[in-house]
Amino acid sequence: MKISKIFLLLLVAAIAFSACETLPKQEVTYSPTFPVSGEYLVRVNYASKLNGADSVAASASIFAMRTYNTSSNTKDTVWVKLGASSAAYKFGLLGKSSCNPTAATFSVAGGNNLVYSKSFTILEGKVLLGKAKVPSKSVCDSIYVRFTTANDPTKIYVVKGHRRTGFLEDENI
Repeated sequence: MKISKIFLLLLVAAIAFSACETLPKQEVTYSPTFPVSGEYLVRVNYASKLNGADSVAASASIFAMRTYNTSSNTKDTVWVKLGASSAAYKFGLLGKSSCNPTAATFSVAGGNNLVYSKSFTILEGKVLLGKAKVPSKSVCDSIYVRFTTANDPTKIYVVKGHRRTGFLEDENI
């Protein structure tokens, strides 16, 4: 019995010493389209083109908006995806947009919208670095996008939100 306890103690000590190995610091690499690329939690407002008001009606729902680099991995083009293509919400987007990562902006005129097989135009798209304060008291990036779609050409949609942090309490806007 005494030998088994000594053997167990040596085994635990060996595991403890081998688990303490430190690895070199990992280098963080970003895609060429960073800081534009990311996942955002947003609300969508719309304004009539006639009066130009910033928010006539707001969505009660929170949507996920994603911007990510293309397979060509260049810094001047991103995919823009806003998942809202139901009968109640006619502003779903999935298409390519030109981007300027240095200025953290993106836009497109007459881009091919793969959700509705029609075009869309991003009049203004920008990521505001460090300008959002979320419920967890963290500071993160904010996003602001104004766009129109050929599916509903009488409206200008205004998207506002923040970069997704991964904390449960930040899953609200």
